[in-house]
Amino acid sequence: MKKLLFSFFLILIILQKAYSVIIDRIVAIVNDEVITLSELQEAILPFIKSSTDFVLSSDREKLQKQLLNKMIEKKLELQEARKFHITATNEEVEKTIKNIMEENGILSIEDLERDLELQGMSLDTFKKRLKEEIIIMKLVNRQVKSKIQITESEIKSYYKNHLEEFGVKEKIHIAHIFFSTVGLDKKEIENKRKTAEEVLKKLKKGEKFEDLVKKYSEDPFTKESSGDLGWFERNQLLPEIEKAVLSLDPGEISGIIKTKIGFHIVKVLEKTGEIHPDSPEWKEVKKILFKKKFEEKYAKWINELKNKAAIKILY
Repeated sequence: MKKLLFSFFLILIILQKAYSVIIDRIVAIVNDEVITLSELQEAILPFIKSSTDFVLSSDREKLQKQLLNKMIEKKLELQEARKFHITATNEEVEKTIKNIMEENGILSIEDLERDLELQGMSLDTFKKRLKEEIIIMKLVNRQVKSKIQITESEIKSYYKNHLEEFGVKEKIHIAHIFFSTVGLDKKEIENKRKTAEEVLKKLKKGEKFEDLVKKYSEDPFTKESSGDLGWFERNQLLPEIEKAVLSLDPGEISGIIKTKIGFHIVKVLEKTGEIHPDSPEWKEVKKILFKKKFEEKYAKWINELKNKAAIKILY
């Protein structure tokens, strides 16, 4: 009877070992480190707990592959961090936990542990993962974020091209010096062109636009207001004028513009597409551009790590 019981328990031990090998096999090798099936299952556990239908979902396999890819990337990042001797202290981890608790209204460690338990995670595992995330954050700051530069011209250009995103209509404020050609013959029109050319030369030499408006402009409605025509949205100006001035910055002056009513020299006074470093939009645009550049540079950097690494997926 004793021999029979011994044999029975021996069989149980063998079966347990065999079963443990099956459920905890290696699913990926990243350089000299492995990722096991149990680690992958642990990563997917929060998704299972958050959805009663998830176990039966056809998307589970797709998500597992995505999570495995993220785990591979994380291994590579931690390996890279070790090359630069990047670490995280216990104090940094505890400070991060404190911040997380404050942001989420968690009053005690016991409450945090209960919340983690609902997600299938222990406090020790949570601390371990936080420590790894802090290390990776330091690495990414060093290798990616610190190398991102946003120029003033990029900020201004983005704002001009995305005015609607900021609830702003594209408008332009202009003034002009006008030379009428209505009812004139060819010779008279040519003389008007020559006058306009002389005025443009004076402007280029530094004479004031406002003074030349008073002396030469033939627009009776704007002559006494320094040629100010007011604000215009797109398609509100004569096509010839709009084409010439939309690309100009405030303070810049066009060449001679020919329309059906005469010649115009136009000065751009203001544009809604302008943005300044002290405006709230400046910080917002900079943040948008930084995020965009970070995503591009991070993707390139992580792919470079993958290309240099020995990765074998067994899943």
